[in-house]
This record gives sequence, C-alpha cells and structure tokens, in this order.
Amino acid sequence: MSDGFVATLCTQALLIAVGHQKMLFIFSGIHGVIFLPALFCLYNIPTPERTTSITWIVMDQVRDRRFWFLALSIMFTAFATLPPFVFLTSFTVKTSPGISPMLAVLPLALVNLTAVFGRTIAAFLIRPYAPSPPDHASQEHEWKHGWRIGVEPRLAFAGTILLAALSQLIWAFANSYSQIVVYACINGLFGVTFLSILPTLSAITFTGAKKTAAVGSLIIFGAPGCFFGAYVFNTIMRRTGSWTIGLLVVGAFQVIGAVFAFCV
Repeated sequence: MSDGFVATLCTQALLIAVGHQKMLFIFSGIHGVIFLPALFCLYNIPTPERTTSITWIVMDQVRDRRFWFLALSIMFTAFATLPPFVFLTSFTVKTSPGISPMLAVLPLALVNLTAVFGRTIAAFLIRPYAPSPPDHASQEHEWKHGWRIGVEPRLAFAGTILLAALSQLIWAFANSYSQIVVYACINGLFGVTFLSILPTLSAITFTGAKKTAAVGSLIIFGAPGCFFGAYVFNTIMRRTGSWTIGLLVVGAFQVIGAVFAFCV
C-alpha cells in the first residue's frame, strides 16, 4: 500500500492545482500508461497446463466448523476495514479547522504507508509456520531453524484484528491532530494485516490440496463489509449525530471478529 501513500498526496496536490475533473483525467491517463503495457506483457507468460478441474467449493471444508469461524471473523472485521479510508480526512478537517489540505490528507496517507510495515512484519512473524513446496523443503527447514521469532498464525490473525479494534478507541476520543496521526499509524499497522495472514492460516488449518479454494471462499465473506461497511458507519453517525458512537460500533465489529478468530 505504499502506492496508496504516494497516490493520496498526489491526488490532493492535483485537486488543489487543477481541480477535480482534470485530476481524474490525469489519473486515468497515468493508469492507462501503466496498466496497458502490463496487460500486453501477460501474453508472454506461458499458459499453465491444468491437470484437474477447478474446485470452487470443497464440501469437507464447508462442513468444518473452523471454516465458519474464520468466515464469520472476516465478515465482521470487513465492516470496520474501510471507514478509516473513507472518513478519516473528513474527521481531520472537522477536528482541526483551518488545516491545510495537504496536512488534512496526511493521516490517510500514513494509514496506507504503515500498512506496508504491518503486513511485512506479520509475514516475517508467521513465516516459521508457513508450509513450503516439496522442492524447497530442505532449504526452508534451514531457514526456519535459523529464524527464532515466530507467532502462531491463528494468534496473529486474531491479535491484529483485536489491536485494530482497540485503535478505534483512539479515533473515537481524538480531539487533536497529533492524536489522529497516532491513530492513523496504529490502525495502518493492524487494520488490514489480517488479510496477509489469512492464506497461511488457511494452509495450516485445512489439509489437502484445495487450500486455494478455501482462501477464495473465505474472502467472499468479506464482501458485505466492503460493500456496506462505510454506509453502515455513515448511517449510524448521521442518526446519532456522534462520531464516537459510530466508531465504537465499528470497534465492536472488530472485537466480534477477533472472538470468532480465537475460536478457530
């Protein structure tokens, strides 16, 4: 998400310089220049031979209670994932009237930047528990033997969600720009890190060769939160007239998600 840090600052600078419409044209052009060559590069990649049919749903996993604990954890947690990205800048402007536009979007940029460090640190901590392909088994064994720090993926998954929930308390009671910046850094470290841990957690939780189907099925359960999470937060905030109540509800969703994750 380091590109999100740069994109957030560049977007605000372009909004100030050229306005909304021209900014969209410029960003569309940038994406076209980047993505079109990348699309044509895909034609140079050899098509892998498919040895088996695609498995969309594995019934053994669906009958496993751990699958549903993970699914419910992701579903509740997803409702709290997007509100910081959607509303943090508006809250910053409300809390610090007269702040410059660039400083107003800086907390949002920091959420994206610190998310890079959070997901990277999580990847190193759960690496000793990650399964490795048979071809690299001996090399992986030596690497794991030399790596002394490790966190069990289930605890890492639930712990990052719980820490993200606790970070909502900072936002809920923040009344200064510095407190918002602290929240942005903490939430960035933990807010979306669970997505990076999910593949490893699925790989060690579900046996067999259909682990990819499990990850794909579990990600689908995050769709309601991605679609309606920001809307639910905005509705609560408008009905109650309080940012604090809306943020406490968001944090409660994450706490519920963490509880389901601990049950896996």
